[in-house]
Formats: sequence, structure tokens, C-alpha cells
Amino acid sequence: MQLTVTERLLLLNILPPQGNVLMLRIIQELKTTLSFTEAEHREIGFWSPCVDCGKEERTHSIDGHPFVPAPGRVNWSQEADVPREISIGPKAFSLIAETLEKLNKSNQLQLEHLVLYDKFCLEDKVSERLLVEEDGHRG
Repeated sequence: MQLTVTERLLLLNILPPQGNVLMLRIIQELKTTLSFTEAEHREIGFWSPCVDCGKEERTHSIDGHPFVPAPGRVNWSQEADVPREISIGPKAFSLIAETLEKLNKSNQLQLEHLVLYDKFCLEDKVSERLLVEEDGHRG
């Protein structure tokens, strides 16, 4: 499945933190799959802004305060935010779809989740995914 940097980060943030042992193993594998390799880190150019001035560490000038990364905030080169093929198995696909449906039903789905909802929950995508599952292919 084609996923951008943004989509991968969003998925990593909505995965359930708890469940039964089978679900947790799927989540653990999915986190590894969605994570970024060292080569991707270099290519994408992740960076954290300074909590005080918002500047990147490598461009942070000494203007009276040390560089302190903003917790939970990360930026990257938007040119590198291109879709990449990420292999997601049928059980992981279903887990993601169920998670997004739960967010939707509890009115906790956010605007940035819409692209994920479209990819994982819309009827044509689910039907397409079921066909892939029947053929035994992963994508």
C-alpha cells in the first residue's frame, strides 16, 4: 500500500496501546513496518524545532538560549513526503480499519485522519483488500 510520511506517522499514533496477545503482536510488527529506516531518516530529513524559537538545531543560532527540542514535534522535508510502498498484511489492515471506525463512531476522528479513513475504510478499498486477501497477496 502506498503511504506518505504523514500517513505513516498518523498510523503510528492511532494504533491501540493495549489488546490481547495476538493483537499486540500484530501491532508490534505493524509499528516496525511503519517506522523509518536510517536511509529514510537521511532522505526525509527529520528535525525537531527548538521549543523556544522554533528553529532547527543545525540552523539554531546562539541567541541567548540553548537548543531544546519541542517534545512530540517533528518536521521533515515536504519534498520527501512522497508515497512509498509499505507492506501491510490483512490482519493489520483490518486492525487499522477497525481503529479508524472506532474513532469515527466515537466522534474522535480528526481532519488529518480522513485520508487514512478513505484508504482503509471506504467500501471499494475494503472490497479490493478482500480480493487481495483471497488471492494470498499482500500489499
